[in-house]
Amino acid sequence: RRVQRRMPARTTRATALPTSASGSAAKALNVSQGRLAHGVDLARSSYGLTGLGQKICVLSDSIDQLGNVQASGDLPPTLDVLPGQSGRGNGFTGEGTAMLEIVHDLAPDAELGFASAFNGVASFAQNIRDLRWVAACDVIVDDIFYFDESPFQDGPIAQAVNEVTAAGADYFSSAGNEGSVLKGTAGVYQGDFVDGGSLAALPGVSVNWFSTALGSSNQVRVTASGFAASLFWTDPLGASANDYDLFVLSPDLLHILDASTDVQDGNDDPFELTGPINPEDRIVIVKAASAAPRHLHLNGLRGQFNLATVGQTKGHSAALAAFSVAAVNVASAGGGAFIGGATNPVEPFSSDGPRRLFYNA
Repeated sequence: RRVQRRMPARTTRATALPTSASGSAAKALNVSQGRLAHGVDLARSSYGLTGLGQKICVLSDSIDQLGNVQASGDLPPTLDVLPGQSGRGNGFTGEGTAMLEIVHDLAPDAELGFASAFNGVASFAQNIRDLRWVAACDVIVDDIFYFDESPFQDGPIAQAVNEVTAAGADYFSSAGNEGSVLKGTAGVYQGDFVDGGSLAALPGVSVNWFSTALGSSNQVRVTASGFAASLFWTDPLGASANDYDLFVLSPDLLHILDASTDVQDGNDDPFELTGPINPEDRIVIVKAASAAPRHLHLNGLRGQFNLATVGQTKGHSAALAAFSVAAVNVASAGGGAFIGGATNPVEPFSSDGPRRLFYNA
């Protein structure tokens, strides 16, 4: 089964408690541990900072459960939602509501706004713009990425982020929960295409030779399951004439379990996407005979590979002026403030960088 190429994915984990929705924490049912971990109480007592005069807006799935949270005092009675963009009634989780709770607990006097990021790439990009220019948001936060956001060129969402940051907004986006080489959880391979010969299951075509510090092979072995396998290569979006395909094979390399074989003939995105991948699957990249060698980005989308490189973070989280935010376990603060370093290490699932673009938008 093929995964929709424009399927969004949430990138946050529920490591913080729901937050206070009122300036007085005593009136709220829940108070975020992040208040202490981020030193918010110290900032308030030292500088009087409460978010007054700022508008902070969230992009996520939906604001389901909003009424219950407002009734408990954990969110204010009014907030600014873009018309038709609440995301409610679609079976979503209300993660946007939870994020707004956290924001309100840390900055109780800031105005709040919301728009769904779950209505496709074009809608996500437009909602970013509308939160800045229609809703007048000063700070915008999201926890969403789309599978087909390019690692090599700013797509529509990243372009929207570039526009609002150029206009003075601060934009914060999750780096992702797809792992890192340093933590041994990586599920990305990035490198130049190298001809690795052919395989019995795929006669007459050239497969890529993967080479990393951990070894080399004409296949990548999946060591942990992922949403899908995706492949990008360094052609401009909408203009690829170099045809690459992506195959998922059985461990003996004799059977094709899944494949993405879209044709790139001059007016296509340099992108392929399979369905879910599972441990011991083998992933193979195929280059058509007429295709030029290109730099490749293979991604297991929360899967893990035996041969992996750095460079997981991509898309709008890597936009020029965006803040790409890694994850840290709030428990490592021990009830106090984060001090960084080995005391508060990045979570094993948090995505690594760096990110290098090859084309302007």
